[in-house]
Amino acid sequence: KTKMRKENVKLRSIRKEVEIKLLEDERLQRGKEQKKQENILYNLQKAQNEQDESIKNSVRTLNTFQRENEKKFNTEMQQISQRTQKSKTARDVSTSKIDSRREKEIKMSTWRESVTKTARSRSDHSTHRTEYKAKDYENKKGIVKLNIKTIRSLPQECVAKSKSIYIQMQIGLKEKKSKTLKASSIVDVNEQFEIEFDPKETQDKELFIEVWIKNGEREEENEFVAGVAVLFFDYLNFPQKLDLKLIGDDDEATDSFSGEISMDIVYQPEK
Repeated sequence: KTKMRKENVKLRSIRKEVEIKLLEDERLQRGKEQKKQENILYNLQKAQNEQDESIKNSVRTLNTFQRENEKKFNTEMQQISQRTQKSKTARDVSTSKIDSRREKEIKMSTWRESVTKTARSRSDHSTHRTEYKAKDYENKKGIVKLNIKTIRSLPQECVAKSKSIYIQMQIGLKEKKSKTLKASSIVDVNEQFEIEFDPKETQDKELFIEVWIKNGEREEENEFVAGVAVLFFDYLNFPQKLDLKLIGDDDEATDSFSGEISMDIVYQPEK
């Protein structure tokens, strides 16, 4: 009996150890399962957070892109508006310049017609005209030679401000210009010029001598002062000293003048 009791005690002890072992294994297994579930939940939460952050970044990027596009659009629209305004202003300025140039051309054309009539009248009443057969020379080339000595009695505004002036000589489309001078009561020019007359290029027999104020490098900026027309055929092979009144574009109507010019002139036809 004693032996049987010992055996029973031993069996109960073994059974107890087995039960404890099983319970411990079960606890460890539950712990592993719980840890696994916690890891899964953690990874799911992490993935969700990353997805949320990605969505937020996408939304921020989209908003930034939209703002930048809106800013770019507004900038481009402003630039287009500015270019349109500049273009309109440029067109207005260009139109104004064209109108001003056209008005100046019309005024100069009218002035040249007027001084040409005066030159023809002066030629008809001249006492120093040489007798020549014009038809013998009208179809031949020639050279008008000038020695411009002085200009006097220019408009007071021009003289008082010592404006820069120059003299322009023109037959048809051919031009010659003097050096730039300072306006004064008496301007010493002392400059010689030769201008070709070619009947194949022009039938004009008038030499226009004009005084201009130089306001800039471009011709349209310059301002006409006064001038005179000369029928150069009157001085065919006949050098002559001339003292002529310079007529402004408004002088004909008031029978006044805007200066005087002294020069030597001769026209030499081609032999």
